[in-house]
Amino acid sequence: MSIATTSEAVVKNEGAITVPAKILTAYVSLLKASDDIELAAADGATLEVKSPSSKTKIKGISAEEFPSIAEVKGGISLDISSEDFRNAVQEVAFAAQENSSRPILAGVFFKADKNELRMAATDSYRLSERLVKLGVAVDPKTCVIPVRAVLEADRLASHAEKVTIMIGENQVYVLCRWDQFDVTIDGRAIPRLPTNHSKTIYHHSRNGSRRACFGGSTGFYFCQTK
Repeated sequence: MSIATTSEAVVKNEGAITVPAKILTAYVSLLKASDDIELAAADGATLEVKSPSSKTKIKGISAEEFPSIAEVKGGISLDISSEDFRNAVQEVAFAAQENSSRPILAGVFFKADKNELRMAATDSYRLSERLVKLGVAVDPKTCVIPVRAVLEADRLASHAEKVTIMIGENQVYVLCRWDQFDVTIDGRAIPRLPTNHSKTIYHHSRNGSRRACFGGSTGFYFCQTK
């Protein structure tokens, strides 16, 4: 999983540097929210951070050492309200098994088709699914994303009014936008995802319980609910 954010700024000279996240976060947490911050890269491997009340230097490394974030290729883009996205995540993500030895059970299934976005998760004992109506029709696309990335997107979406989801061949981008900030969550797909979520089959037993079969190219997982 990767997270990227952009913010409006007055840029005097272009530049880039990579610095330790823990050190930068600890320092920034001490600054006032109303302070104007000045950033400058010195000597190619040092970041100078200045505010009206303080300044510091943080040793870093070349920006080229930072891993590149892949772009979504061959994908689709869809917009939904932050409320719809968060409701779907909260109703689905709990059913995933985050620390499962089977990665497919630690993911959330995304399927976009026509005017619908379907999200589902299962830990092999329970299955939860949510259908979100879209404003425009989109081409069919499916992907399974680690639940940890989905939950992080849900947390950031709490600040946004609208969420843009880009589903590619092997990843999902979730773009949350508010005020002057754009935050993108990049979730790499779990391999060998179920190719057809419509293979979920429900059977009713004599005692009124409901059995759900979650099937796909990796096999079948069964769960039972009252």
